[in-house]
Amino acid sequence: AGALLEEETVQPVGLGARNSLRLEAGLCLYGHELSTEIDPVQAGLTWSISRARRRDGDRPGGFPGAGIILQRIEEKPPLRRVGLVADGKRPMREGQEVLDENGVRLGSICSACYGASLGKPIAMAYIDRDAGEPGTPVQVAVRDKLLPVRVVAMPFVPQRYFRGCAPPAVPGCACPATFHPPHLAARQGSQAAISGNTSRSAASRPPG
Repeated sequence: AGALLEEETVQPVGLGARNSLRLEAGLCLYGHELSTEIDPVQAGLTWSISRARRRDGDRPGGFPGAGIILQRIEEKPPLRRVGLVADGKRPMREGQEVLDENGVRLGSICSACYGASLGKPIAMAYIDRDAGEPGTPVQVAVRDKLLPVRVVAMPFVPQRYFRGCAPPAVPGCACPATFHPPHLAARQGSQAAISGNTSRSAASRPPG
């Protein structure tokens, strides 16, 4: 943490900032989207189970809870985790009920915040599977009013995770140039040069 804070482009932020980024990325948080009563299948995390470990895989099961998890994958839970977006500015809150256009309860919100990247209130909720297709109009009971929202695909904003290296941007590093601020690239170039000089010195030093 100390090394990160030494960078000019890094500033400390609060828990609310972290949570808004987490929510915009559609990531689960234990105690909200995951719990002792919400399994990974209902949470939409079956991507974390390799094909080899599926029922028809080369090595089915073999992980904690495999029997129940594999059964849940086949049966499909009645609820599914979805993203919700409101067009206005009125925020949604955890625990508020999600209703269909006729006022029938579909589920409830598990996380919500203002999506700064979108400029709109966003939320994740567990609702009836049949009502969870992107584009479906639903409502959220906000105090004494019904807030019109729509189901959307997640993540709410495009993913820009660093997934690997492209052609070298600085000596000794294979990351793309856009991944390095100029001052960081210069520093890493200096470090690479120092490391190279040290290695050459060690190689030329007589044994013993």
